[in-house]
Amino acid sequence: MPTEVLWVDKYAPKKLSEIIGWRKQVEEFVSWFNRALRGEEKRPCLLVGPPGVGKTALVHAFARERGVELIELNASDERSAEKIRELEKVVVTGSITGRPKLLFLDEIDGMSGTADRGGVSAILKIIKISRIPVAMAANDPYSQRLRPLRDMAYTIRFHALRSDLIARKLKQIAEAEGLNITEDAIKAIAQRSGGSLRSAINDLQALSSRELITKADVEAMLGVRDVQSNVFEALNKLFKGSPELAKQAFEDSGLDPRAFLLWVKHATTVAYSDPDEVSRAFDSLSKADIFLTRIIREQEWGLLKYAIDFMTMGVNLAGEKPRGFIRWGVPSRFRVAREEALRSALAKIARHTHTSTREIRRLLPLIRIIASKGRLSFLSREEQAALAPLAKQPPELKEEKEARAEEKPRRRRRAARRAAKRSSGQATLSLG
Repeated sequence: MPTEVLWVDKYAPKKLSEIIGWRKQVEEFVSWFNRALRGEEKRPCLLVGPPGVGKTALVHAFARERGVELIELNASDERSAEKIRELEKVVVTGSITGRPKLLFLDEIDGMSGTADRGGVSAILKIIKISRIPVAMAANDPYSQRLRPLRDMAYTIRFHALRSDLIARKLKQIAEAEGLNITEDAIKAIAQRSGGSLRSAINDLQALSSRELITKADVEAMLGVRDVQSNVFEALNKLFKGSPELAKQAFEDSGLDPRAFLLWVKHATTVAYSDPDEVSRAFDSLSKADIFLTRIIREQEWGLLKYAIDFMTMGVNLAGEKPRGFIRWGVPSRFRVAREEALRSALAKIARHTHTSTREIRRLLPLIRIIASKGRLSFLSREEQAALAPLAKQPPELKEEKEARAEEKPRRRRRAARRAAKRSSGQATLSLG
């Protein structure tokens, strides 16, 4: 029986345009390679970031698209230092085919054990004598053994991928493989991946033998992975770091913008105690919320950068930096899940009825009746459950509430004037 092809290999990007989430990093890598070919860049390129986010995939797609002769070595393999030394003759000779060469040393932080002493020295020598560009990849750029390489390299940083980007890729693979999988299941796999696309694709393949893949299947097989550590680290950056570091916190969290906004809302009340600081922070968060709503409603994705700035740098600049250890806590999972499900349900109904989500909210009692007759089958069970408590009565708009409040005294004044007029008329008649 032939071995099944791994989907991470089958659906690996074949060209740079298929790389998801790393447009800036792709541009930086291409620019570095072009400078190196022209002799304008002597530094090696160091790609750093968590495992499974696409560092190696970027190099492979670049080499395939540009026709580059790729010489690759995984530095975490046994006796990698010896293998690196064997490359000395390769990096000082030209290409027989006439194609440009690129030496790629993957997982260089994996050779920092005692079994591979001399590995860093061997790489340093390769870089010094090499006549071809040298690129490296590492998961842990802060390893002390790698400091000599880190200090001399042109560094391109990666972070945990956002779950919405991972979900988009999983959906493409599921459609290509003909899987029967719910949208909630795709989201669950993406959110439990810890920002690793490779991990998410492997999980999807592991579940692919099922006739129908549901969220319950994902939770039963994968359990609840600990992705909170990424979020807590991101919150520490956001509230304790510089504004520039705070901006990076969103990318490091691996969350989609809406989920990240909910976390920051919760964390703001933990980090700031002064009412003025809290007020300034929530003013920025409200602006971010407005931008995110407009993005969804009008598909103006160019506004995302402003939403991110408000929910990161805006909150960071709202108050004094908190000191010491902070127990961030976790927002109510039920509240977060319900908010996401409700927002998703309203958006779906709005699309199907060609109207706004605000109008849908006003029609919730009617929608509940329609749902009870099974005519909203395009909604998930979670989305239908989120509609139920709000559908008992339509939420009153602020303008309507104010108008109704103002109408009562106006009615009383009109009634009083009518009564006074009748009384005055009766008095005139009696005098006549």
